[in-house]
Amino acid sequence: MCDDSLILLIQQKLIEKLNEILDLILLSCIIKGEIIKS
Repeated sequence: MCDDSLILLIQQKLIEKLNEILDLILLSCIIKGEIIKS
């Protein structure tokens, strides 16, 4: 038995984690780009 609110909470946490990972990837891409330019 799964609670709807529990599922929503898990989805929210997953989305937060995904956003953090995407931010890190974006940041590393920008840093690499800066290194290549200079």
